[in-house]
Amino acid sequence: MNSLSVLSLLALTMVGAGMDANDSETYYGDSWDNTMAKIHGTCTRVTCPPGTRVEVDVVPGDTGIAETWDRKVVELLNLVGVTFVVMGTDGHSSSSWVLAPGGVAYSIQWMFLKKVADKKTQG
Repeated sequence: MNSLSVLSLLALTMVGAGMDANDSETYYGDSWDNTMAKIHGTCTRVTCPPGTRVEVDVVPGDTGIAETWDRKVVELLNLVGVTFVVMGTDGHSSSSWVLAPGGVAYSIQWMFLKKVADKKTQG
């Protein structure tokens, strides 16, 4: 990963930390996100705070996309099976910034993300 990518991710992480789930302010998309979460069990900015492990939850026909930091558009179906870490809310919108293994950050709508179950430890 080049130094520009590292600096961009660091800046994004710092911005995300400032917009965490403890904000008492109501965001524009909260109502819709809460409705989708109740119906489909998907994330909201409150239920999947920064640090939460998530996966994309889509089926063929869904029209959602992911967008990288440099504005590259990726179909969500291409990201199924990848585990991401939530970095924070994408401004005051219904999207989050998530980090993929390898360091690529994506902006994805909350309604397309589900928590990954924590692995149980043996012993």
